[in-house]
Amino acid sequence: MWCGLVAPAGLPAPVVVRLHAEVQKALATPELRDCLTGAGGEVLPGPKERLGALLTSEKTRCEKLIRDARIQPTDMRSQRSNSRAKSMRSFFRAEEARITTTSTPSSTP
Repeated sequence: MWCGLVAPAGLPAPVVVRLHAEVQKALATPELRDCLTGAGGEVLPGPKERLGALLTSEKTRCEKLIRDARIQPTDMRSQRSNSRAKSMRSFFRAEEARITTTSTPSSTP
């Protein structure tokens, strides 16, 4: 597990340099280091190229895993949507059945 900060492509170089410097400064503070290590992380400040190399190697590794496992893309949005719709229909059917079987005409004295 790793975390990194990325910015939009084409960000002006002076902004990238300043952003990197400020992040490095923040990572050097005891408060942030303690927070990150307390959450199980390891703080590895360094040059921005290190993150770029990590992202490239992770992309290559994941592509190989996907190819080797013959994983095919699916549209998760429609699957979630269909699953949610089925769950809702099932819920309302169960509620309707419960109301129908437990409802009795009320008699008022």
